[in-house]
Amino acid sequence: SAAGNVVTAKVVDRYGNAVKGVKVSAKTSTGYFGSGATSTSGETDEAGQIGFAVTGGNATVTLSVAIIIVLSHA
Repeated sequence: SAAGNVVTAKVVDRYGNAVKGVKVSAKTSTGYFGSGATSTSGETDEAGQIGFAVTGGNATVTLSVAIIIVLSHA
């Protein structure tokens, strides 16, 4: 979602539960994060969310996560 200059990502599992500690990467081709960076990353909080502040006007932000599949065999 986006509100003002903050883009927020929420990571959930297949049951809709928030997932903490997932690395989310953000990249923009217009605007920037922080002091001129066009890419950044961080980990989700206990609510499964992370926010990225974008400055420099309108921006298109691409978010990505790595998919981790855990298999167990009894």
